[in-house]
Amino acid sequence: MRFGEKLAVHINPLILRLALGSIFLFAGLEKLTQTMTVQGEDAAILANMGVDLSKPATEDPGPADTQPPQQTAEQTALGPAAAFAFLPTSYQDDEQDGEEAQPNPAESEQELAPTPTTPAPQFSAAEFTEPREVKKLYGIALTLHAGANPQGTRPDGSPQPPMVPAWTAKGSTAKILAWVAALTEAIFGGFLIIGLFSRIGGLAIAGTMITAMWLTQFGPAWQAGTLTGLGFGPGFLPNNEYFNFYDWVTFFFQLILLAAATSILFAGSGALALDRLLFGKPRKHRDDDDEDDDD
Repeated sequence: MRFGEKLAVHINPLILRLALGSIFLFAGLEKLTQTMTVQGEDAAILANMGVDLSKPATEDPGPADTQPPQQTAEQTALGPAAAFAFLPTSYQDDEQDGEEAQPNPAESEQELAPTPTTPAPQFSAAEFTEPREVKKLYGIALTLHAGANPQGTRPDGSPQPPMVPAWTAKGSTAKILAWVAALTEAIFGGFLIIGLFSRIGGLAIAGTMITAMWLTQFGPAWQAGTLTGLGFGPGFLPNNEYFNFYDWVTFFFQLILLAAATSILFAGSGALALDRLLFGKPRKHRDDDDEDDDD
């Protein structure tokens, strides 16, 4: 392999890795460390997913004995551990009096009967009149919820279809997926910078970009029934103004990131990477070097 070819094979992946890894490391850390403000309906949606939206510490909750105990968003997030905060009042009274509760036959029969599953307490927008701080990654969870529960109509008057499966917005699934997305960006962004598991990182980030383009570009346009073919056929692009570059900046940026991630997936990390140090040269490169030595 000639020197110029070697330079292209090894330096190009390095440039792509450094640029792509820096962008995604920054994006992932921003979602994990920075906060955004939610209020009203958005706050209630996140609380019902199990996101901690505890009231400000300066706010007086009032006497504990004047209101029945209600489960907070923080306790919802705890899952089974939160159940210990809601012991039945009769059990608490018996334990405080130091007397053993007498068994009641009716209660015993009721305990033996199967207990129907009760849904988790639902929070409403009225409970979040004040702004709450949450991690920026929960913006992804809100996007998934909106995509699975469309409220508008298409130009022909038909209701908008969901652009993501319903299960992505059930329970805490959207919250988990938001964490997965943010951690994928941060972890594999860092891996790309140092050249570790570069092909896996390229695949992970390519998948992240395809998902992001669907959630922010193609999906909303399809959901609203506004896809356009730019006059060349069936609609397959967001309905932006044709030759207004600024309307297409986000789309082009996402497309470039997807192309860079795909290039790393197929080209590998190059020579200046931990992958080469740990796993050695790819076989094709070894064969090419052996041929050059024979020449």
